[in-house]
Amino acid sequence: MQFREQNIKNIFNVKSLNFNQNTMKKILFFLSISTLVFAQQDFSKVEMKTTEITPNIFMIEGSGGNIGLFTNEEVTFIIDDQFGPLAEKIQAAVSEQTSRPIDFVINTHYHGDHSGSNPHFEKEGAYVIAQENVRTRLKEEQTEGLPKLTFPFNMNLYFGDEEIEIFHQSRAHTNGDAIIHFKTSNVFHTGDVFVRYGFPYIDVKSGGNINGMIEFLDTALRKMNDESIIIPGHGQLAKKQDVLDFRNMIYTIRNNIRTGISSGLSLEEIQALDPTAGYPDPRDSKNGFVEGVYHSLVEE
Repeated sequence: MQFREQNIKNIFNVKSLNFNQNTMKKILFFLSISTLVFAQQDFSKVEMKTTEITPNIFMIEGSGGNIGLFTNEEVTFIIDDQFGPLAEKIQAAVSEQTSRPIDFVINTHYHGDHSGSNPHFEKEGAYVIAQENVRTRLKEEQTEGLPKLTFPFNMNLYFGDEEIEIFHQSRAHTNGDAIIHFKTSNVFHTGDVFVRYGFPYIDVKSGGNINGMIEFLDTALRKMNDESIIIPGHGQLAKKQDVLDFRNMIYTIRNNIRTGISSGLSLEEIQALDPTAGYPDPRDSKNGFVEGVYHSLVEE
């Protein structure tokens, strides 16, 4: 069965959308940010690595967020698509696992290291699916590769024997995060709600919130068991215990920062006390994380 444009429209009752061009100011802003990112890395040197999780589910690593790939006789889709210059390499990695075209892309959130190849795959005939706030934020910066299928909180997909739940819970890493749960296969893709590079990034300006992140992790943990396999937003494959350890880490640090705020301490004073003490900081990102947590708490 070819799950291409007409089938997507039939199943989701979607009509083609027309978008007006953004203002020149927004275009220039987006181009300047893109140029800065591209200048910092030579994408031609990036090599894609694919790990099989089940016969139908794979993780693809390159540069940026981890990509999830699902493919069977009915459909092929990816979860996140990294930076735009890597689109053809992503396409090639997918082609090593299936001869089918990519039918759609699910974005776990709007950040460019997870959604940068949206325009490429849209041109190739794929739709983008995301939580509705992702479309709102991407639309501020671009006109191509916008989600055409959005959902407020939950969305379920059914392909062959696989039941797939996409769920969102208020504010976490941003205000548009989604976790994808392959219920039949017991596999999760968490986006940046769970990462394995140390302390997470709370994008407060984009609606991120530490309390929401903890609550979202609690929701995901209730759906997991010891046999679950988790694709994190960044880093190696994980198990439920890894997610629980991560949740407990940010919970403890959140409480330490909350105590400092209750004592009348400023952000700088709290950072000087190092509320992250005892936890590794491989990316030297603790001050940024503490700042995100601090603003999450004082702005509530």
